[in-house]
Amino acid sequence: MFQNGIRQPGRASAQPLNDLATLRQFLSGNGLFAFFDAPWTPIYIGVLFLFDVWFGVFALAAGILLFVLALTNEWATRGLLAGAGEEQIQAQSLANSNLRNAEVLHAMGMMPGIRKRWAERHQGFLLQQSRASDRAGTLANLSKVLRLLAQSLILGLGALLVLEGDLTPGMMIAASILMGRALAPIDQVIGAWKQFVGARGAYGRLQTLLRSVPQEEERMSLPAPKGEVSFEQVVAVPPGGKIATLRGLDFRVAKGQHVGVIGPSGSGKSTLARVLLGIWPAQSGTVRLDGADIAQWARKSWALMSAICHRISSFSTAPSART
Repeated sequence: MFQNGIRQPGRASAQPLNDLATLRQFLSGNGLFAFFDAPWTPIYIGVLFLFDVWFGVFALAAGILLFVLALTNEWATRGLLAGAGEEQIQAQSLANSNLRNAEVLHAMGMMPGIRKRWAERHQGFLLQQSRASDRAGTLANLSKVLRLLAQSLILGLGALLVLEGDLTPGMMIAASILMGRALAPIDQVIGAWKQFVGARGAYGRLQTLLRSVPQEEERMSLPAPKGEVSFEQVVAVPPGGKIATLRGLDFRVAKGQHVGVIGPSGSGKSTLARVLLGIWPAQSGTVRLDGADIAQWARKSWALMSAICHRISSFSTAPSART
């Protein structure tokens, strides 16, 4: 997540943490067990075929009907749930980005506009989620009714077979129980489908994030840095940009030498600092620290020479002197 924030500063978000929480809740909740029970459905239907062919045919027809309802549930709610998730992410991102500048927004009279934009996003999320919940709830209730109806009808079919002498009363009761066990997983899957779609979307976003940020390779250990910096024909382009901010930059700063970087806004001062620290890679050329390419240095080697005095939020809360 932090590496993605470095590579794409304008798209930095804590949404991956929410995606992890969504995935964890699904994996630790009851919805996942419905998918574990699903493989038993064909086994129970096979046993019903052993009892009597008509039992098996009836159970198979009921199972196919419930499976069609599950596919209908996916078709009816997938787009709405995906849209609701996107609207929620946008609303949360808008709120987080503007809360950090609440004083400025209030002073400039921008609060009503920001509040309206957030409300539009949030209402879009609620509207689509409500529609998806209504459709999913209707199909889940219909599935439950059909399952209970199928259990009742199989008792009637069993009674008919008992009267004809093709079945014993005990097998009739056992068939009803097996019918319920065979159809229950499908019914549970339909009920847990909303959580499954949310977890699937979270997993997809996490996979996209992990693919976009390759794992850093282990770097060699170098001597403690002394501070000699050199740029050799460096060309740098900000992430997502097409125009080079630094073009053919070539200079050397000796150890202990002080250099001031001045210039108008957009001239490349921040880009120079980010390339120097290895945050943004150079498109061409080489940045060296003590003669070694900046990419060869392990980041932990710079820990003692870095400074965060201008970012007080990076510090943890100091203990009280009274305690």
